[in-house]
Amino acid sequence: MCNSTITKFKKLPYWLNFVSKQYIFEKDKKLPTHYYHFKRGTVIRVNFGINPGSEFSFTHFAIVLDKNDSSRKNTLTVLPLTSKPGINRYCLGKDIFNQTVTLLNSQIKKINDQIPRIQQENLKQEAEILAEDINQISKVAYIYQDFNKSSYVRLTDITTISKLRITKINKFDPSGKIKLTEKQMKDLSLEIAKLYLDKT
Repeated sequence: MCNSTITKFKKLPYWLNFVSKQYIFEKDKKLPTHYYHFKRGTVIRVNFGINPGSEFSFTHFAIVLDKNDSSRKNTLTVLPLTSKPGINRYCLGKDIFNQTVTLLNSQIKKINDQIPRIQQENLKQEAEILAEDINQISKVAYIYQDFNKSSYVRLTDITTISKLRITKINKFDPSGKIKLTEKQMKDLSLEIAKLYLDKT
């Protein structure tokens, strides 16, 4: 049994629990009526769930393809990302990781700028909040260090997801703020067209 299959079995109960809760919310009409909306090319973190065979599973980055998303729309069409090269995969280089580092450094600077004032005024409660913020940023940085490598778009895995699958580590997670350039999106569109559209 391969490692990915073992991991699927370990994570399956958590996924089934998540799905069950969403079905209950749907039955009780407690699902959100408004959602975050994203621009085309935004990179988000998506829980693709636990799926059979070679279907894409687990939590991965994904690129938003929708041109006209809105807060009332509860689905998105996305392209998953992976760190593994292969057939029908488009390389983005380290652009996503580099944007992540820039955003995290900006958040760290904001926190560091507050420290002198808090120390000078001996603000205990604010100091505790700041310490917790530092812990949360450290958690994000620790998880994201694994992405210090090239990212590849899985061109053959276009899928439509519920926005309920979108996940963030915590409030400092930069996913949702990372965005591909117009050129990258145009190049992606051309690669997708080569795969799925007949030449005219």
